[in-house]
Amino acid sequence: MDYVVLTAATPEQASNYRALIAARVSAGLYPRAPAFRVYCDPVGGRVGSGGGTLLALHALFRDEAHAQPEPSANDGAEHDSPMAIRRFFASQRVLLIHAGGESRRLPCYVPEGKLFAPLAISSASTFTPVVLDVLLSLYLDYPWRRGETIMASGDVIVTFDTRLLGGGGGDNGGNHGDNNGGGGDGDGVKGACARGDLCGFGTATTLSQGSRHGVFACDASESATASAVLPVLDFLQKASEEELRRKALLPRAQRRDGSDGQGDHGDSGSDGEQCAVDTGIFSMSSEFVSALLAWAISPSEAAGPCALDQVRKAELYCDYYLEIVTACIPGLGVDEYIGRMVNGGSKLSRAHLQSLHAALENLVFRAAYLPATFLHFGSLSEFPAAVAAVQSLKLRPFYELANRDHQAIAPAPSSACASAIPSSTAASAPAPAAASLPPVDAVSAEPSSRLVLNSCGCACDATGDTRSGGQIAMVEMCELSQLELGGANLVTGLRRMALSGRFRVPARICLDGRVLSRGRRAGPPGSGSADESTVLVYGCADSFKKSKQLADVIFCGQPIEQWLAERSLKASDIWSESQLSALANGQGETPRLRRSALQCICSTRRAGSAICPVDFNLL
Repeated sequence: MDYVVLTAATPEQASNYRALIAARVSAGLYPRAPAFRVYCDPVGGRVGSGGGTLLALHALFRDEAHAQPEPSANDGAEHDSPMAIRRFFASQRVLLIHAGGESRRLPCYVPEGKLFAPLAISSASTFTPVVLDVLLSLYLDYPWRRGETIMASGDVIVTFDTRLLGGGGGDNGGNHGDNNGGGGDGDGVKGACARGDLCGFGTATTLSQGSRHGVFACDASESATASAVLPVLDFLQKASEEELRRKALLPRAQRRDGSDGQGDHGDSGSDGEQCAVDTGIFSMSSEFVSALLAWAISPSEAAGPCALDQVRKAELYCDYYLEIVTACIPGLGVDEYIGRMVNGGSKLSRAHLQSLHAALENLVFRAAYLPATFLHFGSLSEFPAAVAAVQSLKLRPFYELANRDHQAIAPAPSSACASAIPSSTAASAPAPAAASLPPVDAVSAEPSSRLVLNSCGCACDATGDTRSGGQIAMVEMCELSQLELGGANLVTGLRRMALSGRFRVPARICLDGRVLSRGRRAGPPGSGSADESTVLVYGCADSFKKSKQLADVIFCGQPIEQWLAERSLKASDIWSESQLSALANGQGETPRLRRSALQCICSTRRAGSAICPVDFNLL
């Protein structure tokens, strides 16, 4: 692997990513090779997974191609020509991780993003292990082919046996072959040459689960084994169970029994019907990348300016899984392709769709079907369960696997309570004196109930039924807190809160401590200034996006109007009459109120309850 490319949503997020990576490289935790690069979406708006892919790959070519040998005078390759792009990517192995989400459904880790969210696993490092550390373990063991680019999501950890793809496992360089083209048929033992120009990675799941995701329909007649790299016949997006049964049903020999630890991957129905769900991982050959970028940089009379320029101006939104992947389905005519895109909600013009289909239709499309574990860290309800699954599956950071003689130890108190990681909690408070604090719980866990990570002197009891439905409660970066957790809680950044007795946190309620500014508020007599801080209170199922009407807004697990009524409040206590009038007339959306006079009683009983100020932020 030569490059790890991360995408970010904003320049600020990109700067945070670069700082987090630089700190790890400087500390010797991350190697200097592969090289890390970070690129962000345009400031003007979101451009989709396809737009982000175009921007990142072309930016990598623009920034790094100068280091390649100069082309000979007679090979006809100009600097930004498809030939020059193909030459560059044919010599590289690139991992592209899309990490540009706004983390709206996981607000406590917005500053660092889901990619750098902490995991409850012991490590020899003074840095808390994060999602990226475990995610990289797969790709450093992957049987790379020269000229291969892999795209993956930053809020998912997928693990599988890389030996099933051929090459026999990997080293840190990941150099397992120089095959660059398509060709090859049949199962995984034929390795890299069987992956074609575009290869999606799928794993068996129920038809019910598949109906909510992308599903590969493959020519399963070529293999009767439980893992295979097969020709793709169709790629179905959120198809009905009946359509999946007709077009994408896996042969019995390729189905899985039981569950992988998270999600719905067991038998379904009387016959245990299963399909191959898309894991979000796609392998691209240099031919595919050069064809895609050639389309993006080529203007046309019908489509106007080139797609890449439109993406840079945030004038074009492209979905990789919808427009780009579907264009590669063999035998799919341009009219049928455009019809699918229109029905699927594509925002590309007809002219763009026609030219994209022409650019990609003749490339070889395959799917690698593998038994895999799929852990999603995308939301408040999923995050604690996914962290617990990482622990129970004994997944390790890549730096622990690369140096097996390095014994895993817990971080020291000073580093755990004031982590070097600039996160929403760890970077917001100074390190307390180590002598004044109880020992650090670097990782304390009872997988059936709660996880306590990098917290000092916290007494946490799980009082609810946390064993059913993955209702894990997680406490992270907290100090001297006594909590009773109702289940499915995520509590972060509580620092010496003045709570009377043990504080009860109801089920599915989250507490998110933030330092707003340092030294702005007078502290106790003789203590000087103190940090100005607040605690955000929200529920796992709350609305974190703008809503068209007030009735759609959920706060602390309840409709906002019901929540207000139970506390003798009304909407006009939060929003102005003009805002509410515009909302009622369909002229606006629920506005963002960063600071509100609203007070949230975080208890089902008023007696003995603690009242915490809330930053009421309806995104």
